[in-house]
Amino acid sequence: MKSLISYLILTALCAIVSSDTEPSKVQVTHLESPNYSVVARHSRTQGDVKLKLQLAPDGAVRTVTGMSGDPLLIHDATVNVQTWKFNRGEERTLEVAYQFRLVEPEIDCQVPSRVTFDLPARVTVISNFSPIMPD
Repeated sequence: MKSLISYLILTALCAIVSSDTEPSKVQVTHLESPNYSVVARHSRTQGDVKLKLQLAPDGAVRTVTGMSGDPLLIHDATVNVQTWKFNRGEERTLEVAYQFRLVEPEIDCQVPSRVTFDLPARVTVISNFSPIMPD
């Protein structure tokens, strides 16, 4: 009886460990808010960006490939996602979508961008238009 209980406990523990290491279970363990660059805001560049990430077994972002989007925004998203860390596991591939949006400022001052995360696959960055510089 004692060996049967030990076997059931060991089986349950193995199931927990294997479910945490499944390739489909990608979790972000560290992230930083992206920057909506002044150049992109000043040129009124906005839109969607899709990135393809190759994750190393230690959870680091090994490579980033811009699949679609404006080059300025791909750069901002790439710089940001390279700071992310993921849970350990097999080498994995993941697609992440960024949405960069500009809105008219409610007041005449520079305010930080608003960022929302739907992890691990979507980031939305909303910022004010950059003020137009006088000629």
